[in-house]
Amino acid sequence: MPLTLWWLLSAGGWINKIFMPGPADVVMRLGTWWTRDGLLQDFWISIYRVTMGWLLSAVIALPLGLLIGTYRPIQAFFEPLTDFIRYMPAVASFRW
Repeated sequence: MPLTLWWLLSAGGWINKIFMPGPADVVMRLGTWWTRDGLLQDFWISIYRVTMGWLLSAVIALPLGLLIGTYRPIQAFFEPLTDFIRYMPAVASFRW
């Protein structure tokens, strides 16, 4: 149903193709991205960046968490930082 409505709105000319291209236009552009513009390479770059970021954070965070949980002096050293971040809203903590 939504695909049919999308096709009817775009084919009927009620909405400019700049704002809402039809399903066929989207599929054709996706094919162009895939064959000529290197979409697959872009996928791999993005997957690599996300994976490496996750691995880097795990390599740093897991040992640090174990040290904080095991040794009281290390916990005391990082306590001001963790207490500050604990009450920060989740949205604010991801802005750099």
